[in-house]
Amino acid sequence: MTITGTNFATGATVTLGGAGATNVVVVSATQITATTPAHAAGAVNVVVTNPDTQTGTLANGYAYTSSVAIAFAQVAAATPVSAAQVTVTFPGHRRSET
Repeated sequence: MTITGTNFATGATVTLGGAGATNVVVVSATQITATTPAHAAGAVNVVVTNPDTQTGTLANGYAYTSSVAIAFAQVAAATPVSAAQVTVTFPGHRRSET
């Protein structure tokens, strides 16, 4: 995720609904990037905490959605079998804007 704001300091942490984000990078005093943690569906507060303990909170600033069911179909038996890696990527959450 990308968070924009002001006065972000190197070493800041990010939580979403109380769960810590990973890979937090303070790109600048106005931008942070982070990986969202797993969480149950619903809107959660986004909290940025600077090393000096100053915090900023965006109430209901991020919304997790329910899981998306994924199904695979077996290919016809006449199809040659080969070793292959399959990567499935899908959006499991969405960001709400305020």
